[in-house]
Amino acid sequence: MKFKSRQQIEEAECFDEHGQLRESPENPPRFDAPISLEERGITQGRPGPIQSKQLEWYQQLIWSKATMHKNTVAVKLRMAGRNELAKTLEDCHTQYTIAKCKGCGKVEKFPNRCEHKICPECQPRLAADREKIVAWWLKTVTQPKLVTLTVKNVTDFSAGHVEEFQRWFRNLRNRKFCSNWTGGFYSLEVTKEGDDWHLHLHAIVDAVWIDQFQLSLEWKSVTNGQGFIVDVRDARHNAYQQKVKKYVVKGQQLACWKPEEIVTLVDAFENKRCFGVFGSLFGMRTQFADWWKQIRKSKPICECGCQEHYLFSELAWLEQDFQATSHDSQIPPPTPIEHPEFKLDDFRNFVIQKK
Repeated sequence: MKFKSRQQIEEAECFDEHGQLRESPENPPRFDAPISLEERGITQGRPGPIQSKQLEWYQQLIWSKATMHKNTVAVKLRMAGRNELAKTLEDCHTQYTIAKCKGCGKVEKFPNRCEHKICPECQPRLAADREKIVAWWLKTVTQPKLVTLTVKNVTDFSAGHVEEFQRWFRNLRNRKFCSNWTGGFYSLEVTKEGDDWHLHLHAIVDAVWIDQFQLSLEWKSVTNGQGFIVDVRDARHNAYQQKVKKYVVKGQQLACWKPEEIVTLVDAFENKRCFGVFGSLFGMRTQFADWWKQIRKSKPICECGCQEHYLFSELAWLEQDFQATSHDSQIPPPTPIEHPEFKLDDFRNFVIQKK
């Protein structure tokens, strides 16, 4: 997979022709600051010295697991004949850009990323992006409610089922019952339950009140009886907001699937948006695009406060070790070491006496 220049990242559009956010754009490695990981995603706060060492070891363990999951998925994709996508995953996080701070000289590494929605190593970064996006949208939401919509499990999972689910959700929002839904955003997620596929949706909706029982009846009517189990909760607590930041499927789960099941998932979500906005938030996409471009343009800030860095490829960084050191003046001769049993004057006197 070829990666473009950083200038092309900054010029990339945030939305596609349908007005939906580009979650997995065809862009090169990013230079924003690395994120800290835990089992659920982002670690908040700044740890102390002791915690920092423990956290560093723990993050390496998490990253190693993500790498194993990614390689497992790539092998299964090759078994299913999807060599191109497998090569994309295998090349991810294999090349690094070296950034050296111009102020203090601190060195950091930034890996290349494929940013594919099923890549276990890129999923934490996509989740971090969603966290920023959700935080921006929530500034305009006053009464957030977490709405969960489910449908019956299916044995034949396809792109048609995903499109049908999205159409049901769109028809639900157009009903009179949802007239007080001023706006919000949603996230699709799929799980495997034996041989069945379970597709469901989490949405943060700006609404003063949502009757859960009536929502169940409306959802059952829209889906022709395929769905009736719903859930509504107050989302002002941050824990519920985490629901819409999830991946379409977790990397550790995907690695356990059969090759044909992974291919089924890839085909079903090909060119499909798993995260989007609606209502008043959709109308604010231009403002969001401007803000998002500024976020992508922002440079990492070093601990010394400097934002300027020298950037090197891995090869250019290694070549520095083989470059000859230049000197403005000649190297002075070494200072002779005086040995207590040998002095130059005594030796000269000895030679003269012999003559």
